[in-house]
Amino acid sequence: MKNRLTAIFLIGIMLLAGCGKKEAASADISEIPDVSKVEGSEEESEIDAQDLYERFLNNEVPVTIGKHVQQGEYYTFENYEGEEYTLEELVNCIIADYIGDDDSVEIWLDKIEYAYIDCGADGEPELALHIDTPMSTEGWIEYIIIKEVDGKLKTVYSDVAWSRSYIHINEYGYIYGDGSGGAASHSFNKSFLDGDGKWHFIYSDSTELAWISEEDRVLYGNGGAYELSEDEVAKYSGEYILIDFHFNTPNSGEYYEGDTVCSYGKFAKEDEFLDWEHGYRGYCYCELDDDESIYDEDSPLRKYYGGEDFYTLSEVEEMIADREAEVGLTETIKNGAEAEWKELEINFEPYIASYNSDNFLEIMEYFPIDFSLSRVEGGTETAFSVDKNGSFEGDYNESDYENEITTINEFIGRFTYAKKIDEYSYSLTMSDIDLKYTPDTEGYETLSNGYEAYRIYITPYGLEDSSAVHYILYIPGTPVSALDDRILENMNEYDVEELKMQNVLEEYILFNTEAEEHCVWIGH
Repeated sequence: MKNRLTAIFLIGIMLLAGCGKKEAASADISEIPDVSKVEGSEEESEIDAQDLYERFLNNEVPVTIGKHVQQGEYYTFENYEGEEYTLEELVNCIIADYIGDDDSVEIWLDKIEYAYIDCGADGEPELALHIDTPMSTEGWIEYIIIKEVDGKLKTVYSDVAWSRSYIHINEYGYIYGDGSGGAASHSFNKSFLDGDGKWHFIYSDSTELAWISEEDRVLYGNGGAYELSEDEVAKYSGEYILIDFHFNTPNSGEYYEGDTVCSYGKFAKEDEFLDWEHGYRGYCYCELDDDESIYDEDSPLRKYYGGEDFYTLSEVEEMIADREAEVGLTETIKNGAEAEWKELEINFEPYIASYNSDNFLEIMEYFPIDFSLSRVEGGTETAFSVDKNGSFEGDYNESDYENEITTINEFIGRFTYAKKIDEYSYSLTMSDIDLKYTPDTEGYETLSNGYEAYRIYITPYGLEDSSAVHYILYIPGTPVSALDDRILENMNEYDVEELKMQNVLEEYILFNTEAEEHCVWIGH
């Protein structure tokens, strides 16, 4: 049967070649794990899988979305189970879900990286990839592992990383995740995919810092503060980590009493970070002391953080070892090297609904664009947001906290497109300016909490000259050398320093060509 499938695929490849197969970015498959040493491996089967992976990366064949026990917290393929997608369609699907119904979302395809791994160290290659689709507010990275099954491709794992949550995959399908809930709070999880593409959850743990202050004679941690005796401080002073271990498989709907246990450990004196070169890591960032005396009955940590579900770390490690043995995770698999990621040369442009030319500039852009005035005094800000039809609204705010006085105003208006100057700049005209409050007046405003706030109303900085209505908009990608000399002269020092480090603009600049001051706005 396997030889028959191989023959069919080879004939299909020859036919495609004869019909003029389209040119595409070719994936490098030179780093596929060496399976020649694995007993019973068949070259024909390996070639079929490799060819399918490469064709998928070249956007030529689809992958079927499998049923995943593991799903991302902020993005999931659960609603697409059984559907087939090419790489381009898969990317478009991810982007569309992040946009949802909000056409103001700024998102883009930053890169796609791939790696060939050998799940379960059985000699059969799988394809891992991560699709980076950052937004203006967050950097989302979708991790996917694909396996060839009976001549077709199927996803066997997916999860999402972001700015405070990371995913690491090693060469044998061992998966390590870590995330941060703040300076003192972290979480970790470990799982792996076997040679059949089955995902096995090992455990997860969540940690909180705790420490004994010699000066205060207090044990701090997990929201508590406990006074200690001098003897307790002398014997147990140091920094600790409180750990809750979870052995229930997430998203499985299964829960077993006793599958969550608690423990704690003491940071080693050297505070050494763990080895980050290989897949196997501990249950926190740093090395822990192996001194078992911290679990003595008179230990204040045992007193305040122990309980029915408490175990020493050595006892928990035995539980982890039993779990690993149960699901077939070996030392070889979990100590494999990190997957070797390579950036894919993408041969398509993703569809991004919020990035289009349906705007008053009639160029591909994200809207709204938010601008703030450069070179203003401390505590002062003028800012506005331009919508895709050219209309804008904004406000001015200056606070004198010492005298409890706030100088404000709000405004609306519209930009109209005059002409395109060159590839990077556009001439705009500002019109229909309307201030909410009459300038040079004052009074009290009742806030939502009932407080009476004293307000002074003025014409916002940047809008002082009503006759200065002509602007130039420079878009990202503009060579810094092409900017009008007056722009740098009217920017604050911080913005100037930022600009000097760039060869091309990374943000928008809106320049009022007629105003003498307060004429440069920075946008994003």
